[in-house]
Amino acid sequence: MSVVIEIARIARQSATALTFYLRQIIPVAPVLILAWIIGWGGIDFGTHWDESDHLRNLIRSIETDNYLPQAASYSKELANGYYGYPSMIHLISVVAVSPELVMGRRDFATFIMSKAFLLRLRSIFVFIASLTILWVYLSLLQITDRRVAALTGATLLLGSWEFMYHARWVATDALCA
Repeated sequence: MSVVIEIARIARQSATALTFYLRQIIPVAPVLILAWIIGWGGIDFGTHWDESDHLRNLIRSIETDNYLPQAASYSKELANGYYGYPSMIHLISVVAVSPELVMGRRDFATFIMSKAFLLRLRSIFVFIASLTILWVYLSLLQITDRRVAALTGATLLLGSWEFMYHARWVATDALCA
């Protein structure tokens, strides 16, 4: 009987903690939603000069069964590997194509170079980059203990055209912000 009582006590504490954290995050939710609307509304904006290199590196990585980035680009300097270790771009790209790999898709190279995959990958980058708004909000809330200050910081980041513009690219620019 005491085990059941202990489980109920832990569940109550967990529910209280979850309610507390949700109350902290609710004020920034509209800012995050607006960031996602802006970001996803602009993912089909054209081409970025590095995206095709990253996609070719992903194809080569899958073809060779070596998930370290392998340069398939034009550069001799990159002939022995992109960086020699997986970049954040490469890891996110591997995760983005993993459903096709798990399902045994044979024409994965064609799919990776398709617009559909590029838009999927850009969507993931927008989502991850926009979480920076949440981190800024939570950091400022922790530092200042003022919701207005935290919300102002998060909103200023959303209002930064440089951040939202770069968030749509398959690049680390916004991810490292």
